[in-house]
Formats: sequence, structure tokens, C-alpha cells
Amino acid sequence: MSMSNEMVKKNKKIVLLFTVVTIFIAVFSTIYEFFSFGVYSPYMVFAFLIPLIFGIVPFGSCIALKRKLPARSSVEMYSGAVMLLTAGCIVRGVLDVYGTTNRKLILYPIIFVVMVIVSFYLKYRDENKKMTE
Repeated sequence: MSMSNEMVKKNKKIVLLFTVVTIFIAVFSTIYEFFSFGVYSPYMVFAFLIPLIFGIVPFGSCIALKRKLPARSSVEMYSGAVMLLTAGCIVRGVLDVYGTTNRKLILYPIIFVVMVIVSFYLKYRDENKKMTE
């Protein structure tokens, strides 16, 4: 299936967004570690991998394989889930550096999974709508 130029631009825009977020998180965690007097958290150090693995890889593969993106609502829900999990790792890293914890941190991965499930539901719902029309 061939993609139009507009679809290619949308895919590239999403990949660019995740690339910028990945670079920002990597730089942020490096600077934060520098000023934390040798105390670091693996959650903070590896937080950049979340937008890299869950953002750049899937959307970049859509470009490479010339696949069309799912409906906008599905893409936005999925992107929001990735950003939420990234923020959760940053928060967990900050709390680890300060030597504290919070029971509410367990909500980040749970909400991430729920949002990903909802994004897949939206994807298949929209595909079924198109098939019945």
C-alpha cells in the first residue's frame, strides 16, 4: 500500500517529535545526574529509552515499511501513553535520587498499559468502521 505525501509528512513529524523528546530526556538526565553529587537512578538514566523504543521504533518502522498510521485518536492516545510512562520514569528517578518513594508511582505503568489498550481498541474500532462503510 502506497502512502501519500501528506501521510509521509505526518509520520515524519511524529518521529521527529519522539526524536526531540528522546534527545531532551537524555540531556536532561545527564545534567540532572551531574548535579546530583554522584547519586543516580536507573529510572532517570534510562528514561530516554522509552520514547526511543515505544515512539521512534514503531513510527519509524511505519515509514520504512510504507505503512499508513492508524486513526488520529489512536496515535494520540498511544503517544500520550508513551509520554506518561516517560514522565513516570523521570519522577521515579527524581524520588530515587532524593532517597524517597511514593506508593502512587505504581499508577504510571498501570495507566500506560490501559492507555495502550485503549489506543489499540480505537485503532481496530476505526478499521472496522471503514470496512463496514
